[in-house]
Amino acid sequence: MITVAWDAMSTLGRKRKDREDHYFLGDMKNAILVEKTSLPREVESRMFSKAARRLLLVSDGVGGQKEPDLASLSAAEALPRYLLNLVPWSGLLREEDEDDLLDDLKLAMRSTGERLRALSEGVPGKDGMAASLTLALLVWPRLFVVHAGHSRAYLHRPPALTQITTDHTVARQLQARGVLEEEEVRGNPWNKVLWNTLGGEEEDLFVEVRKVVLHPGDGVLLCTDGLTGQVPDDRIRGILEDHAAPEDACLRLVEAADEAGGKDNATAVFARFERTSA
Repeated sequence: MITVAWDAMSTLGRKRKDREDHYFLGDMKNAILVEKTSLPREVESRMFSKAARRLLLVSDGVGGQKEPDLASLSAAEALPRYLLNLVPWSGLLREEDEDDLLDDLKLAMRSTGERLRALSEGVPGKDGMAASLTLALLVWPRLFVVHAGHSRAYLHRPPALTQITTDHTVARQLQARGVLEEEEVRGNPWNKVLWNTLGGEEEDLFVEVRKVVLHPGDGVLLCTDGLTGQVPDDRIRGILEDHAAPEDACLRLVEAADEAGGKDNATAVFARFERTSA
């Protein structure tokens, strides 16, 4: 039996007054609400499927665009609702159905982007609202990640920390083309310029999708660039190894971002998966 321990933490940082980061943790069970029955009174008022899904999400309003706080909030609210209506939650996910699930995840992301554009159309001061968003859906032992922007998803398989997603920045495009070396990306001004976001002025959204097969003892971290822009991966890995409890790890991660200058909101969502006796 696999148990999931998870938590999330967010900080405004030392320079920002508005909350442009948001997170979401959801345990999405397929349930029947029992309204009336002739069965014994011991029957619970709700019946739950064992095929529970876990959702982890971080969103970050894009700075330099209009209303980044509203963009992030709207995206974080809309995407779980779209998934609830699109994804068949009952039953176990068969391997042959994975392509359909990925299509649903992509559709939900595109619908969320369209919602942001619809919110901004015709409203003075709100045109161009955009957000970076990363979502992970757990159907043990599979993790499906959908992503647009420069928030990140990591796999922590001790002692390694591996970035699952790609930063959708111009600097990363230049690095992929051989124009920049890896060590030049972090400090490059193009590393703050996004070519792909939810909402914004570009309608051609690229939805990055990833699948990871998890092992007992693994951890999954979702975080915004307010953390990764100030705390290097080696430091993040060390914090995750030093703090087994997700609530402690998340707190220490956002504290590390503040200690490094706190230039932006910083958000960490962390889940750890352990095998226990049934």
